[in-house]
Amino acid sequence: MKLRGNGDGNRSWLILLAGGGGFVAVGLIAVFDPIPMASLGWDNGRYGHNPGFTYSANHTVGFGILFLMIGVLLTLVALKVRKG
Repeated sequence: MKLRGNGDGNRSWLILLAGGGGFVAVGLIAVFDPIPMASLGWDNGRYGHNPGFTYSANHTVGFGILFLMIGVLLTLVALKVRKG
């Protein structure tokens, strides 16, 4: 079954592999160079009711590990699709 153009659809694993590589790269950056973030929240004026919140470097490392796990999962799925 042809999908688009001259391809037969058997290269979808490359898209998964590229996505997995992107997630791994972002995860590594977040783990080894975490950037803390501070948000002022909404309605901080005279009648404000939502205080600000911060993401510390530990939160960023946690998100980085999550991104690493997603990247590894996508890479493993890409290799399974390629084989079979």
